[in-house]
Amino acid sequence: MLTVQSARFVLNSASNRKNILAITESDGDLTWSCKTAGKEKGHAGHHDVHMLENGNILFHETWQDVREINLKKKAVREFNEFGLVGNGLACWQVLTASKP
Repeated sequence: MLTVQSARFVLNSASNRKNILAITESDGDLTWSCKTAGKEKGHAGHHDVHMLENGNILFHETWQDVREINLKKKAVREFNEFGLVGNGLACWQVLTASKP
């Protein structure tokens, strides 16, 4: 289980049969949760979970599918890095576009 803590909230991630992302209060009270695909997509569970500055959550849904979701559980961005690099192994970073 992955846990990232801020002053008040904790981002929790439990994959491998649990298939859930959750935000809790620092005392453990559940504030938000979202089910992930897990074995339905042919994978043991999500991984590499990050809370972004904009409040969205970025994670690998499978070994090659990367998703960014908002707190309404809607996908903001999705891409398949296997199609991008050919072997499913890549380093990535979300960049913001600058205006000219």
